[in-house]
Amino acid sequence: MTSFHTAIEKNPKLAEGHYNLGEAALIAGKFKIAAQFFGKASELNPKDSMAHYKLALALAQSGAVKEAIPSYEKAIQLDPNDMQSISDLGFAYLTESKAGKAREQFQKVIVAHPDSTMAHYGLALSLKTLGKREEAIQEFKKALEISPKFIDAHLETANLLADMGKANDSRAEYETVAIL
Repeated sequence: MTSFHTAIEKNPKLAEGHYNLGEAALIAGKFKIAAQFFGKASELNPKDSMAHYKLALALAQSGAVKEAIPSYEKAIQLDPNDMQSISDLGFAYLTESKAGKAREQFQKVIVAHPDSTMAHYGLALSLKTLGKREEAIQEFKKALEISPKFIDAHLETANLLADMGKANDSRAEYETVAIL
């Protein structure tokens, strides 16, 4: 890490140095510091989609989800095939109570990667938030077909079934969780 500090002291316009310091801070759980370094890296190299993605990730991890959204969007603009950015943008939209926009992002990921557990899970959460409970249950089940031990998906399914008055089905999901 010291060598990266030295590198940017000698050449403050070295985007890679800022990026690498951002990575180190991100790994250390210092999200605000990571965001500063990734912000500088994306400023110095505005066409680097990964710098924008990592800035968004650091901002979201620091609790600044609303501020992260434009960086996710920029990363996707630069690399429309970056499914991780698209998925993370979906979860950011969910956090910001924009379930319709979140649903769109998760559907994009599913088209490209139908076996993405997290995309099906995110889509299910979006649908649940939009009041589409039956569709949400189907998406939770798709996530569970891919990852049968995904406890959060079992719990969300059980809670949703309970809310719908389907006590026996709900109980079965809770029992599955107890076994896992």
